[in-house]
Amino acid sequence: MSDKAFKILMVVIVVSAIGAAVIFKGNQPERIRLGDEHEDQGAQHVSQAEAPEYGGEEPPTSGDHGQPVDKGAYQTELPDFNTIHNLEHGYVYVSYQPDLPQEKVDQLERLFFKPYSNEEFAPSKVIMAPRASNAAPIILSSWQRSQKFDDIDVQAMIEYYLSNVNKSPEPTAS
Repeated sequence: MSDKAFKILMVVIVVSAIGAAVIFKGNQPERIRLGDEHEDQGAQHVSQAEAPEYGGEEPPTSGDHGQPVDKGAYQTELPDFNTIHNLEHGYVYVSYQPDLPQEKVDQLERLFFKPYSNEEFAPSKVIMAPRASNAAPIILSSWQRSQKFDDIDVQAMIEYYLSNVNKSPEPTAS
């Protein structure tokens, strides 16, 4: 095969691959975001001294914020000031009342962190921590969304995660 024919063949292959990707991506319906929608409170990065007081019955899902925390399951409360930044990066925040029985906390941890209890569900953008002011035993939060749970509902929690992960102003940030 000549050099010119090879180049033409490569262009045809690349253009075809791009065309197929656009067509097949276009045929996939956008996943409906689950949970209660919350008003946009902004996304300004501010210093700790400028941080607003948050608290409240649910974790804030947008607003002025500081540095993100590392992904993982925490045993102590995380400042709302920092978790908002994770949400801005497309994370889902699993918060729970501190008196949630330890076996439920362990079950949540196995659902959202390695080794996963569901081999078909391997979430990569999750932070989890107790939060004393939560009105519900468990709350899943994402950018401008949240859903309250009275108990663990594995399928509903998976669906919430899948419909909300990376739906944020900076979804490709880690």
